[in-house]
Amino acid sequence: MVAGTPGRRVPLHRGGNDRTFARSPLEEHGTAFDTALGLKDMFAAKARELHGEAYPPAFRSFAEEEKKATDLFICEHSLVPGIFQTERYAQAILQTHPNTSDATVRERVAGRLARQEIITRDGPASAVCVGATG
Repeated sequence: MVAGTPGRRVPLHRGGNDRTFARSPLEEHGTAFDTALGLKDMFAAKARELHGEAYPPAFRSFAEEEKKATDLFICEHSLVPGIFQTERYAQAILQTHPNTSDATVRERVAGRLARQEIITRDGPASAVCVGATG
């Protein structure tokens, strides 16, 4: 189902993750809602704010640089790299972090999943992954 004026359509239903907030909304979605509702940067600003909170402070600058990447070189000896993790896998891993609330786990899972945009966007980054098996 979509809403909007002819030539400008905004999705109202994109699946379970948007309705349950299991993933943070993207800025582009906020911009589309702002445009459709005639608002000035209300939803887009909140999406920017939420997206930044999805990462631990020490990782935020890396996540911003990663968005610009054209090539990824990843070496991981025991876990699936975060950028390739499914929602359930990321949640299972992040729940093991000490002194981490359920809300923080949800935010970090959403951030981890949002990072996958780099490999699904138009002109995705190429990735080389080295991992141990066995």
